[in-house]
Amino acid sequence: LYDDAIKFLNEARRINEEDEDLLYKIKILNELGSVYRRISRLDEALDLHEQALDLLKNFNDEEELTTTYVYLGIISDIMGNYDKALSYHQKALELNKKQNDIRGIAGAIHNIGILYQKLEKYPKALDYFKQALKYWEQLNNPSGLASTYNSLGGVSELTNNPKEALKYYKLALEIWEKSGSKNSISIALHNIGSVYETLAHYDEAIK
Repeated sequence: LYDDAIKFLNEARRINEEDEDLLYKIKILNELGSVYRRISRLDEALDLHEQALDLLKNFNDEEELTTTYVYLGIISDIMGNYDKALSYHQKALELNKKQNDIRGIAGAIHNIGILYQKLEKYPKALDYFKQALKYWEQLNNPSGLASTYNSLGGVSELTNNPKEALKYYKLALEIWEKSGSKNSISIALHNIGSVYETLAHYDEAIK
């Protein structure tokens, strides 16, 4: 399916060359970059998003600029360029706040928390995850809540607070069980088992 997506997007890109719709061109570049990221063609994905960002210098569209920053943040994170990824997500957060996009704000804050965790700045990560949690609660967004609970569990585990980690992992599991996402459920169960092992509750960990 990814091959088909690339084929159709490249065809759209070819057709658009005749009309030269700049916003459409930017959107196609970002969509192509997103597909390339999913098939691990990371250098090509990064190049496409950077092309989109360059075009946005001459085109005022804050929504697409926000999207581009998010994509650049994600790809930079995957490539291990955490400082650069942090910068992009912070720029996305600024624009989301300007647009009063609550969902975008929550997502950007969560992404920033993830990067602080990877940079081993755990107090900052914890602070951002808790901020994100308030926004997800305001939106009543189960997916965002579960993801942030899981992240809070991860930071708690890394900072030697296994009981707190267990609490957050179980909250994430409760939501994911309702959604029926087997992949997410398996992640939560694995994390809970890991904490029980740390607590020397081996029968629970094995279960």
